[in-house]
Amino acid sequence: MWYNLSVKSKIIKNCCYGYPNPKTHAYLKNHITFLTGKDGITISARNNTLSSSLLLSNKNKNVRNESQELKVINSQEMIKKKNNNNNMKNNDNNIDNNKKHHTITNNNNTNDNIKNNNDSFTFSTIKFSNTFLKCLNNKTILCHQNCSRSKQGTCFLEPTIKAGQYKEVMFRIDNKPGRMCYFFGICRASKLFNVDAGQSTIRQNSISLENLYGTLHNESASTNKSLPSFHTGSIIKLIIDRRKKDIVKFDVHIDSSGKTFHVDVKKMKKTDEIFVFTSLYNNKAKISII
Repeated sequence: MWYNLSVKSKIIKNCCYGYPNPKTHAYLKNHITFLTGKDGITISARNNTLSSSLLLSNKNKNVRNESQELKVINSQEMIKKKNNNNNMKNNDNNIDNNKKHHTITNNNNTNDNIKNNNDSFTFSTIKFSNTFLKCLNNKTILCHQNCSRSKQGTCFLEPTIKAGQYKEVMFRIDNKPGRMCYFFGICRASKLFNVDAGQSTIRQNSISLENLYGTLHNESASTNKSLPSFHTGSIIKLIIDRRKKDIVKFDVHIDSSGKTFHVDVKKMKKTDEIFVFTSLYNNKAKISII
């Protein structure tokens, strides 16, 4: 926009210009380019007259105001950025804390489940060979006479294991005279054998570890003979996992020898319950659930 310049009552038209509403160069707003001298110059536009000193004063004020506005904007942006960073940091901390809490909770639940699994098992007083065994308490049994190949003392545990369950049980061998014909294992309810049955029947109807065998009997006799897997003082852990449909994952761990055994028992009916058992052979053999 062009302006008229008035010098000593003389008007010089269109001798100065300015940008009342610049679109790109914001710093030129309210600024006018003109000639100046010692005699004092006034600028007229739209019937308004301003002295050069007032224009310069307004210019300085505008510069200061714009500078202050920029400082306020920058300050607000910095505060906003800082708050955003703090929020992001707090969110990350919350996520980490939740993960830690979740992990600790899961670990505690797992430990509690294992403890409850062990505590839940006892020797049955019904499915128990009175002929060969004596129940000292619901966690300990004793063999009170020697057995034979055709007959030996078996005790089943309570409760049974149903479809969808995961259970662990640990036995301690308090005393084991001799080496052969000691069994630790599981049996389907549909293949439950007599508590005085002999070793051949046990092999054909159970999934079990027998001392002096290198693999598990799996409802048929193992043919893999081996050195003894456990002795007096050994701890034997059985893991029975029925969480997968139609399959039982069965594991045996022995602490003294470090041996482990595993088999997947397939074609398990949902209604078929699982019994845990142990079978002893020699007089004074003693087993405890721990």
